[in-house]
Amino acid sequence: MPRKQWVYEVIRGERETDNVLLDTPEFVFLPDTHALNDGKTINWLAVVKDRGLKTLRDLRGCHLPMLRRLRVQCTEYILANTEWKRHNIMAYFHYLPSVFQLHVHFCAPYGSYTTLDVFKVHPLDTVIGNLEIDSEYYRKAVLPTVVVGNSALLGVYGLTAVNNDYRNVESPEIQPIGWK
Repeated sequence: MPRKQWVYEVIRGERETDNVLLDTPEFVFLPDTHALNDGKTINWLAVVKDRGLKTLRDLRGCHLPMLRRLRVQCTEYILANTEWKRHNIMAYFHYLPSVFQLHVHFCAPYGSYTTLDVFKVHPLDTVIGNLEIDSEYYRKAVLPTVVVGNSALLGVYGLTAVNNDYRNVESPEIQPIGWK
């Protein structure tokens, strides 16, 4: 089975069925069992069922009603079933994602353990706002990407990581700027 096949099995209702908290025609909402859930921090995933939506880049203004429903329904579920308050809940996308099926991360408390992902995190409210301004915002936008560790994406650029230290990566095309 391909490494990320689980997400499609969740969408089809073949996996994690006991863990699904909300199942709508547009998305499935469930605990994120691949993230930190230690009692102090709780994580959930809303996986969009439209297989044509892989990343932020696929979102257009026509998706705004779905994104708003997803935000409201998932937030209301969290508020009704936990002690968290609205201001404690963070909803965001990763770009680039670990799985190429559009999904939204929800976590509480707000901002917990996402500091390492600061360049990957795109808050759901910001995404909605950007699409309200320009319905093709994510088709046009420059989205910085951070590649760390031994990601397969490094190979696309002909790079290798040495001890996760980007200063040790040699490439004639990519040079660190301002490092002495």
